[in-house]
Amino acid sequence: AYFAVDLPFREWLAGLRPENGKEEKIAEWKDTLKKIIFEQADKLLENAGNRDFLGKKISEKGKSEEIYNIMHAYNKFKNWLLSPKVLGKQKGGKQ
Repeated sequence: AYFAVDLPFREWLAGLRPENGKEEKIAEWKDTLKKIIFEQADKLLENAGNRDFLGKKISEKGKSEEIYNIMHAYNKFKNWLLSPKVLGKQKGGKQ
C-alpha cells in the first residue's frame, strides 16, 4: 500500500504553490488518498477466495453468533473510511 501512495503524494507535494489555498490542497490530497485506499481495498476483494466469502462464525458475549466474511469487513472498512472523523469532509462538504 505504501507504494500506491508514495508517487501520488510526491506529485501532490511537488504541485504545492504559495498561492494555492491550503485547505483546498489538503482536501484535494484527502480525496486522492481515499481513491487510492478504495482501489487497494477493491484489489483485495477481487483476489479473495471462497473461504474469504464464506467467512467464519464469530460469537461475542451476550450476542448471537454471526458469520463474518470479507464483504462484511469491506463494507465496515468503507463506512469507517467515509466517516468525517477519519479524513474529514470531501471537497464541497460531501462525505
